[in-house]
Amino acid sequence: MKKLIVMLVIVCLMLTACKDKEVVSQQETLEDSQTTQLEHNNSAVQIPVITEADVLTIRKKANQVENDIFVSSDSWSCSENDEGKIAILHEPDTQFDIYYMCEKFNTKDKIINYLTTALTVMNAQEQIRSRTDSGLFAEINGAMGIAPWEGVDGTDWNTAKVIDFAIGDQSVDAVIQVFDAADDSYDTYEGHYIYENGWKEDTFNFMTTDEDTNVDREELVSIDTLKGTVKVPRGLLSFLNDLDDDKNNSLIQILSKDMDEDGNIEYVVSFGPDKEIYDTNYVIRDTQSNYQLLKPGIESGGYYIYDINLINLESSRQSYIYTGITNGAFLEGAGVYGISDSEVNQLYYGASATGSGEDLLEDGSNDGVFDKAVAYRHFSRFERISTSNWNGQSFDEPVDSYKNDESGFVYPKSTEDLIETYIEAVFLGAKEETDQMTSPEMVSDFDILSVFEDTSEFYYFMAFDDVEYKVIMADKETKIMTMTKENVVVQFTLIFDGGDQQWKISSIEGAS
Repeated sequence: MKKLIVMLVIVCLMLTACKDKEVVSQQETLEDSQTTQLEHNNSAVQIPVITEADVLTIRKKANQVENDIFVSSDSWSCSENDEGKIAILHEPDTQFDIYYMCEKFNTKDKIINYLTTALTVMNAQEQIRSRTDSGLFAEINGAMGIAPWEGVDGTDWNTAKVIDFAIGDQSVDAVIQVFDAADDSYDTYEGHYIYENGWKEDTFNFMTTDEDTNVDREELVSIDTLKGTVKVPRGLLSFLNDLDDDKNNSLIQILSKDMDEDGNIEYVVSFGPDKEIYDTNYVIRDTQSNYQLLKPGIESGGYYIYDINLINLESSRQSYIYTGITNGAFLEGAGVYGISDSEVNQLYYGASATGSGEDLLEDGSNDGVFDKAVAYRHFSRFERISTSNWNGQSFDEPVDSYKNDESGFVYPKSTEDLIETYIEAVFLGAKEETDQMTSPEMVSDFDILSVFEDTSEFYYFMAFDDVEYKVIMADKETKIMTMTKENVVVQFTLIFDGGDQQWKISSIEGAS
C-alpha cells in the first residue's frame, strides 16, 4: 500500500512538471512571437534620410505656419472689411487687447493640427504655452484669442544656408545662418529635428554671440548696381573681379537664392552697358564661401537679354532663371534655366527667327505660379499659338492651335478671303481649319504652295500682296475663280453649302 501511494505521488509530480514545462514553453513561444512581431513592425517603419536641403525646407514651412497663426492678421481679421472682434480688453497692467481668432484657428486642436504640419506636437504646444504666458494668446471658454502682432520679420529664409549638420539616432541637429534685413546682419540659429510622422522641427533657438563665435560668417559688403544697392559676401566680389573681362561693363544686378535646394546659395550676376542689356551673366554657387562658376551659362541666342529674374514653376520646389529676350523691335522671347548638380541647363528657349512674335511664360491655373510656355506667331490671316506645358521637370513638346480672330477661328466672309485663308492654313499645317474650308468632295493633287517661290513671304505678311482675282463663272451654287501670282494662274472651284450657308473650295487646278 505504501508503495502504491509513493508511486501515485511520483506520477503527480511528473505530470505537474510536464504541465509547468508546457506553460513555460507556451510563454516563451508567445514572447518570441511578440519580439519577432515588434522587430517586424520596427523594420516596416522606414525613416527617410534627411538632407540639409530638407532641413531648410522644413524650416521655411515652420516659419510659414507660425506666421500664418501668430503673425498674419488673417488669423483674427476674418474678412476684407473685418476689423476683428475683441475678446479681452487689455487691463492697466497688460499691454494688448486679445482678439477672437477666425474659424480656421478658433480652437487649440485646430492650431496644433496646423502647426504640426512642420512642428512636433511638443513644439506646437510650447509655442502656444509661451505666448499664453506672455499675454499674447488666450483661451476664452474654449475659443482661442490672439494679440495682433506689430512689426516686420526681416529674415530671408529663401537665402538661408546650413553651416553645420549632425545626424543622430532618428534626429538631426543643424546650425542655420539667415540674413536679417532689420539688423542688416546674419543671425544664427540651432535647430533640432526628429521623425514624428515625418521629419519635424522640435526646437529652434537663436544662438548667442558666445555660441556662434566659431561659425564662419563671411563679411558682407555693400555694392552699387544699376538696379540698386545690395549686400554680398566680400569673397564673391573678389571672385567676380577675376571673372569679368570687360571692365567697361556695369554691374546690373545680383540675384541670390538656394535654387536647387541643396543648402548652398546660387548667385546670378549680370553685367552690361545699361540696365536693359544684359551682356554677360554668371551663375555662381557659394559652398561655405568657396565659389564655383556653373556652366554652360545663360545664352541670348543672338538677340538681347533685357531682363533676368528668379521664378517658380508648378509642382517643383526648385527656383529657375527666367530671361527676357528682345531684338529691340517687335520680338519678345523667353528662356528658362535650371540647375542640376553643377550645370546650368536650358529648359526652354523661345525667340522667333523672323524677328517678330512673342514667347511668354503663363499661369494657366491662375495660382500665381507659371505652368507653361506659349509662343505666339502672327501671319496675314492666322495667329499660331504653340503651347509647351511644364510637367514638373521639363517642358513638353509644343502643341499648336490656330485662330484668325480673338474668339478663335471665324469663317471667312468673302470668297477672296476664303482662298487666302485656306492657302495660309495649308502653309501652317492647320488641318482642322483647312478641312472646314473645303467640301467633302474636294479632290486635288495640285500643290498650291508651289505658286509661292519664296514661302518666307508668309512670315512677313507679303504672300498675297501681288495676287489678282478674276471671276470666270458664278451662280447661286457654284463659283469659278482664278488667282494670279507672278504670271502663275490657279483656278478655284467653289460650291455653296446650303447647310452651313458658306462657300467651300471643291477643287484647285493649275490654269497655266
